[in-house]
Formats: sequence, C-alpha cells, structure tokens
Amino acid sequence: MKPLSEFCCINIECSEHGKRGGENIRVHQTYGKSDTIRLLECKVCGHKFSERAHTALSGSRLPRDKIISILHHLAEGCGQRRVCRLVGVSRDAVRRLLGIAGNHAKAFLVPPSDGRTDMMNW
Repeated sequence: MKPLSEFCCINIECSEHGKRGGENIRVHQTYGKSDTIRLLECKVCGHKFSERAHTALSGSRLPRDKIISILHHLAEGCGQRRVCRLVGVSRDAVRRLLGIAGNHAKAFLVPPSDGRTDMMNW
C-alpha cells in the first residue's frame, strides 16, 4: 500500500488541494471484496475519495494485481481474448479496463507542436 504522504486532497476548493506530503489525509474506512481499498478523507475540508480516484484503476472492482496483469499483457500486444485466458477474467472486464485506461492515458497526451489535432496522424 502507498503511504498516505503520497496522496493529496482532490477537492479543488480545499486549501490543501494538490499538496502531497502533508498530514491532512487520513483513512476514513476500507472497502472492496477484501477491504483492501482505502477511502481517504481530507482533515481540512472533510472531502472523501477513493485511493483509486483519478487513476487508471478508478471504477474497477478487480483486485489490483489482476488489473496490473491485464494492463501489462495489453501493453505487450496480447489480444483481448488471450488476456482473458491468461488472467482468468471475462472479456467484458478486459474491455472495460481497456476503456478506463485508454481514457486515463488520453488525458496525459500532449498534442504535437505543429498544431495538428488529428490523433491518427501523429
């Protein structure tokens, strides 16, 4: 598990928004199939958020190790059906995770400096 010092408040109205390393984050509760996912709370503003919020793991109910394995296989070029067999998950689970990770990656894409906006021609 990541130490709490690596998290920051995600509430944009909070005075501690985006500041890592402080002591303003605490574990409010745990949840998930084995209580392995932490629900964090900012001590300053009281905002609660999942430790998976704003990550490629956001919205997924699979265990972290399976998610990492699926993404690793996809990055290596394995097809969706093969990933399903290797990891032991449904094709829908792989498809959903691929969509979540793809949308997350798009947020970090930097457009080319020549002004083109068509992503297929990058």
